Amino acid sequence: MYCPECGTRLDDDALFCPECGTKVMHEEEPVAAQNNPGSSSSGSSSTGSSSTGTMSGGTTERVPNGPSAPAEEADTRPVFARGLILTNLAGIGKRLRIDPLALRGIINNYIEALKNIGLSYRLIDASDYTYERKNLFGQHKTVHLTGSDPWYAFADLTLDQHEWEQKNGMDESEYLFIIGGNKDVPMPTLPNFLASHAKAGSRDKTMDTDLLYSYPYGQKMEEDLMSQRLFRYDALFYVGRLPLADNATLEDLTGYLDRSIQLDCSVPVGMAYTQCDPHWKEVTNVITSPMYECGLYPQYNAAPEEVLHRGHIFLTPYVMLDEDDMQPNFGGEFAYIFFNMHGGDSMGSYHYYGVDMSGQHCCAGFSPRLIASSVRPNILFTQACYGGRFIGYPKEYSMLLTAISSMTMVFVGSSRTAYGAGDGDGHLSTSDVLGAVFNQHMMAGESAGQAMLAARMATFKNRPGEPTHALTIAEFNLYGDPMMHFAVDGASFYTAHVSKAAPLGANDPLNVPTEEILMNKNAGEPQSMLAQLRQAVDSNIMKIHEVISKQLYAQYGIPPREPLIISRKTYPDGHRELGYDYPMTNVPDGDNAMAMVTTDEKGEILSVITTK
Repeated sequence: MYCPECGTRLDDDALFCPECGTKVMHEEEPVAAQNNPGSSSSGSSSTGSSSTGTMSGGTTERVPNGPSAPAEEADTRPVFARGLILTNLAGIGKRLRIDPLALRGIINNYIEALKNIGLSYRLIDASDYTYERKNLFGQHKTVHLTGSDPWYAFADLTLDQHEWEQKNGMDESEYLFIIGGNKDVPMPTLPNFLASHAKAGSRDKTMDTDLLYSYPYGQKMEEDLMSQRLFRYDALFYVGRLPLADNATLEDLTGYLDRSIQLDCSVPVGMAYTQCDPHWKEVTNVITSPMYECGLYPQYNAAPEEVLHRGHIFLTPYVMLDEDDMQPNFGGEFAYIFFNMHGGDSMGSYHYYGVDMSGQHCCAGFSPRLIASSVRPNILFTQACYGGRFIGYPKEYSMLLTAISSMTMVFVGSSRTAYGAGDGDGHLSTSDVLGAVFNQHMMAGESAGQAMLAARMATFKNRPGEPTHALTIAEFNLYGDPMMHFAVDGASFYTAHVSKAAPLGANDPLNVPTEEILMNKNAGEPQSMLAQLRQAVDSNIMKIHEVISKQLYAQYGIPPREPLIISRKTYPDGHRELGYDYPMTNVPDGDNAMAMVTTDEKGEILSVITTK
């Protein structure tokens, strides 16, 4: 028997928990869920339990962060998926003004409820953790981590649990559900792969990523990600995070967990909604084809093509918000929501935007207030720049934080500038590939964690070594329980395995280019483009610029203009590519929209991608 508050092992006849003093209710003393601070607020009848439960084979049971103890009774319930919940009870408890023991009870209640549907989590409290592995003195080290500790100190706790499972011959945990914001369980912040292209003072000098928690092998993984050697490692976990804003309330936490319990960790199939900038409408049609082929889009009344593309994709700025940040096309009843729109990083640019085909008129087409009007559980993927921002933003100024505290159960978005293809050449690139593969796997009924890892690996394989692809893989993150899934075909949980194997072999070439910046107006140099280039390169680069200008105008409607940045990449096999970054239209209160053109040395255009 265990305390419903803190999970402490109790004698069968105990009346009170010796650790936290909670009165113990025996079977003859039923208690209403709302009177139990360890219950989630939905009134679920499940009470808190040990954070770990019975392991494979029913031979041992883990007391939270303590030594193994003989199991009293094997748990015979089937297990479809296993994972770890990593959190910081002391840190979150202080911020949300709740006793850490009561918070443990809330999370334990969640763990126990999911066991009834075959999903098994074990709790790791980083604020009070005793290692399974022994130190040099043969002792089990105890740590009390805070949000100021580095990410790899938190990740090492998950590796310790993984090694403990292996040592004891148990089925290994494949999922990692991080509960907490950056102040609770830090999100790794690294130099941006395209930092040399960013303006002085821009947040794009860095990137935030939870990708490294899939590879919890120490601080060296930071360097391995930047060099892309990380893709020679097998991933250990499918990772998702439930972020908590600086101004979060306890209801933001318990509300999400309650909804997940009520939904059996799945989003019921329902209608899809898609909105995009008109420059990306054909690309968006391809990305969202898995939802279209499954018949998720409703039949709308006839509308002009400039408003409703192909009968199901709403286009902004022709679909815009009213003065109350609402619009009539989104009634809140959608289960799958997809955006391919612009976003910005300033505090005031929390909307998603669209630009008309002339490139002159930009307006807001979706808002946090609108997503908060959702009346049914949903999955949301956004390609917008800063579409998944949350660190340092209040809840009401973040689409992610507003959505995840409302009815969104799975959210995927970028922490920084996102990139994707325009409609000019018809090819998918960077975040387009990520979105298309994620949609495909979610519509197959796989878990969000599996779908996200599959999408990241597909994006890498699309163009290994390319910095914009590596950036997309890192800065797009999954928010919500990674075991959450879309309940297609009525399945309660799809058990197919998405490989966590490395996309590169140990001796495969990395194909990461070196970059030389030939001209950079973002750096603030006063010289003209020609003056900067005159001594650095030959005149052929200027001729290529003239060819590009004509093609950009013909295919994308971008009037001729000087580039902001010209760069040259040299790949390990010796071939070279030239890059031209052209300014497009300003997004209100955000960074300039950019078109990034890549050519070979003869001037043949290889790709055109734009910022979102």
